[in-house]
Amino acid sequence: MTDVLALSLFAATPEQVIESRKRTHMEWARGLSMEEYLKRDEIMDFQEHAANGKLMTWVLASRSDPTTLDFKCSCETYAFLPLATYRRPVILATPTSSITTEALGYEIASVYTPPRNRGKGYATHMMRLLHWVLAPRSFLPEFPSQWGTMPESPLQDALFSVLYSDVGREFYFRAGPRPGQPGWSVCGVLSTHWDVPPQSDASVDRNQWRWLSRSDCIDIWEQDAELMKSDAAALAQKQHKTVFTFLPDNGIGQFSMHRLITIDTWLRHVYPPEPWGVQLVSSRGLTFATWTFEPETRVMVLTRLRSTAEDFPALLEALQFKAQEIGLDTIETWNIPEDLKGVGDQLGARTLERSEHLSAAKWYGSEPEEQVEWVFNEK
Repeated sequence: MTDVLALSLFAATPEQVIESRKRTHMEWARGLSMEEYLKRDEIMDFQEHAANGKLMTWVLASRSDPTTLDFKCSCETYAFLPLATYRRPVILATPTSSITTEALGYEIASVYTPPRNRGKGYATHMMRLLHWVLAPRSFLPEFPSQWGTMPESPLQDALFSVLYSDVGREFYFRAGPRPGQPGWSVCGVLSTHWDVPPQSDASVDRNQWRWLSRSDCIDIWEQDAELMKSDAAALAQKQHKTVFTFLPDNGIGQFSMHRLITIDTWLRHVYPPEPWGVQLVSSRGLTFATWTFEPETRVMVLTRLRSTAEDFPALLEALQFKAQEIGLDTIETWNIPEDLKGVGDQLGARTLERSEHLSAAKWYGSEPEEQVEWVFNEK
């Protein structure tokens, strides 16, 4: 790699944002034309998960020409910020408290190096510098002198950051805030699958199901978010760990819907047909599942699951019915709750470690990383 002293990490200009998206079109567009691809991203910029400054693009570029369109590589960060309008809540619970508090965290996405720049260490250096723009300086070690001066940042408020790796476990782990220090550690990579039967059971009582529209999901996620706060506090005390999680309201749950929009002839965005979830109305408590579809597969992936072991067979039955109706073969959930594993196995579950979309986290707080856990880590 070129001398790292000549490079640094910069918040992208609007022109660099467009250039970064043009670069990814060939590999990530999934059939969209360049115009459609850029239009889709423009539409997503105004959705709740990205609006009001929550989405930032970063570029690794020359210190002498930070606004160049010939930057080496790029990535995006999404802010999870509490106590502000249209910000995403992040919930933190400790084993010494029965209540949760709100914290600051970021999701890292769209890490991309154009083919001409690959194999030169640019992405690794970008990820190492990313710690220094996200976390408070007081949470980090001394900045390596061989990297020059620290990058400037309007952020520096993260207690943690997360990402999803499609390049294995080691790449992001090796990208720590100093050479030899760990970066993002893979965690929570179990996926549980159920086959969808070729035909649904005609004797099933479907009056107990309520199919959820997009607006229904938003309402359900708001109810669920309050319950998750209590659940997180209980888990922290039970496991004697600090736990953190993202809540599905305030745009997080909707993000998986926005990813699937297409662009019509008039450059208008179009969502796939509803429903996006199901609620078991006969349950005494809140019992539901919401889903998305993994592009170019026949898999229904659950984005949020809440159920007791008693209600889960009926909920899975509803999921299998809908998956069969729309032509899907498999239902998948990430990191199934402990109290559902037994009944899930009885219902034909297959559980394995994922080899892609590996969730990974970097903790910046004072607690040892082995005493911190990302809970409710779902799609």
